Amino acid sequence: MIQLPFITILLITNLFPTKYTPNKGRFIEERYRNLSTLGINVVVLCIISGDIDVSVSRISKNFTIYTISVGNFQDKSILAKFQSISKGSILILKTIVSLGDVDIIIVEYPNFFINIISILTKIYLNSPLILSFRGTDLRNLPNKSLIQYISLEITFFFTTKIFILNKEMLQHLSKFNIKPSVSIVKPGIDPVEFQLITSMPIIFRKNYHDIQNLRNSVDLMLLMVGKFDGHKMQDILIYNIEKLNKELDLTVGLVLIGSIKKLNIESDLIRRIENNTNIIHLEYIPHDYISKFFESCDIYIHLSLNEGTPTVIMEAMSLGKIILASNVGGIPDLLQNGRGIILNNTNIASELRTNLRNIFENKSKYENLGEKAKNYIYEYRTSLKEANQIKSILLKLLFKK
Repeated sequence: MIQLPFITILLITNLFPTKYTPNKGRFIEERYRNLSTLGINVVVLCIISGDIDVSVSRISKNFTIYTISVGNFQDKSILAKFQSISKGSILILKTIVSLGDVDIIIVEYPNFFINIISILTKIYLNSPLILSFRGTDLRNLPNKSLIQYISLEITFFFTTKIFILNKEMLQHLSKFNIKPSVSIVKPGIDPVEFQLITSMPIIFRKNYHDIQNLRNSVDLMLLMVGKFDGHKMQDILIYNIEKLNKELDLTVGLVLIGSIKKLNIESDLIRRIENNTNIIHLEYIPHDYISKFFESCDIYIHLSLNEGTPTVIMEAMSLGKIILASNVGGIPDLLQNGRGIILNNTNIASELRTNLRNIFENKSKYENLGEKAKNYIYEYRTSLKEANQIKSILLKLLFKK
């Protein structure tokens, strides 16, 4: 039997579970926790805002998390921010020096600061750097500031140009004439488990019962999860549901989960949500309870102008839901071959109403979509399978050194 080399990877990220990014951070943690069970030594450098400090959590023999706070930046002058970042950077570099040998560096959800830290880490450790773009990090690069564009160029200049990318991100890189060597890893999740409703905090229990009451009073119940950030199309969804209710002898209920930026431009949308008794809006639901809210809906809808590979769609798939989603990013890769309904954004209103009408009139015909989606997640897209893909790539890279 061949003895595999012991690999140490250093993950640099700002998205481990915090009160700001609990769901996304949770899936990143699962990914690397699974890697640590496969014989990979995982060291995490989680860089967050907060009073300058470092804490160490040894989760298991092969899984250690360094959480480094690099300062609070709100309501501070440019000089104060610079001083805070400088002190935080020194703390990060001292931590890196103490780590010892690292074979490979991985960066998850990089921003300008993380890119700079990654470059310095690579120079010091002389390790190959893998940029792992796993969400919508690159979706707006053509519209971002010059300094962010330059930071991307600098990062690519210093790396060995080996990347783990979702294939939908390649189109964004091509706009900058960047052609990395690519190893595609399909993101995975741990299929969602149902939680007992009695274990919920009271506030979320009330939310759940409000949704159940709405569910019992409508013909069709929809759910959409996503921030009101201009990229999701909650306004189009609401308008077309209102129109559908008038066109048919049909009452549609809608639950929207996601934070609203209360800007003047969105005041009309907020008013429409508040005045419509068939719409419930919730700012946030903890991941542990999200499955109960999925359970209450007939259809999960995900309208968006651009995407990576949305975790929330994989969650809905793992629960066997009928899914309608925009034809952008990695969504078609998830829903193709009869696992969901893919909507063309250029004709989104008409396609949305037509498909909702068809599902209402013949729901049993569409239920097999949810079953196919669920089987696909369990067979191909669990986080353990993803960890095995990453391990395979890491071994190949190590043998090339």
